Amino acid sequence: MTPEPTPSFQEGELPPGAERIVRLAVEDLARRLDVSLEEILVISVEAVEWSDTSLGCPQPGMMYAQVITPGFRVDLEAEGERYKYHTDTGRHVVLCGEDGPDVIPLMPVAPHGIPGKPQVPGD
Repeated sequence: MTPEPTPSFQEGELPPGAERIVRLAVEDLARRLDVSLEEILVISVEAVEWSDTSLGCPQPGMMYAQVITPGFRVDLEAEGERYKYHTDTGRHVVLCGEDGPDVIPLMPVAPHGIPGKPQVPGD
């Protein structure tokens, strides 16, 4: 189910509380593309309520808390391409789509370790 956005912001304004999280998304994209912040355009920002903590971008094999999570849908443009970020209202930004984050296990296991036991350096 796709979350419904709240009414969009007026031209030149961001929804209340979005300034910091939009800056984080812009900084993340600039880092990924190795471009300056000025080369990234903010196309749109919509306040949304995600149905869980995946922020509408679940990764295979991961489990997420099933709680309504307020955040934003941020559309950016750089080098002629569009990028969709999903965020919470704090500090989590997720690039959704094929350019999104790689799936990284949260608890890597040493090959000789017990399944499910976190790998400890020097193990």
